[in-house]
Amino acid sequence: MRLLYCPSLLERLGLYGCQATSSIVSFEEATCVGMTDLAIGFVNGWTTLWSNLVLDYLDVDSVKDVSRNANMFLMKLEGSCGFAHFAWWSGGTLVRRRMVCEGEVRVDEGAPLSLEATIFSATDDEEARVFLLMSKLVFSAEPLYEARYAVYTFPDITGRHPSRW
Repeated sequence: MRLLYCPSLLERLGLYGCQATSSIVSFEEATCVGMTDLAIGFVNGWTTLWSNLVLDYLDVDSVKDVSRNANMFLMKLEGSCGFAHFAWWSGGTLVRRRMVCEGEVRVDEGAPLSLEATIFSATDDEEARVFLLMSKLVFSAEPLYEARYAVYTFPDITGRHPSRW
């Protein structure tokens, strides 16, 4: 796996103090509720980051800076409470951010993407909507299941303040 530049990418995103572990996990393990570390994989030319804790600590100004040169699709899903959140950054700008919890839209920033009308009319399932949007903006979910993910830990992460990306 190509992992040499990950620590510098993580620091560019405001995530300091990572420690590589020897763990390599599947997509199912990377996205399970218990993944409080950070799982990193490479899929179709994209670097993918997965965590139920660490990504809450991304530095918004750093995300803005990184997105000047690389599009960023951020998402957080929690099926048990109907939580679905995505953000699309491009050209150093937050283009779109939407968060739904328990069927209620809680955040709706930026103009809806042209793809949203078609995707949202296809399903009422908010989690499915986010995955469908990801499949149109980035790549389909299938390759995620074929990849392997290196795990990084952040021993001091909980001492920081979460962000609102």
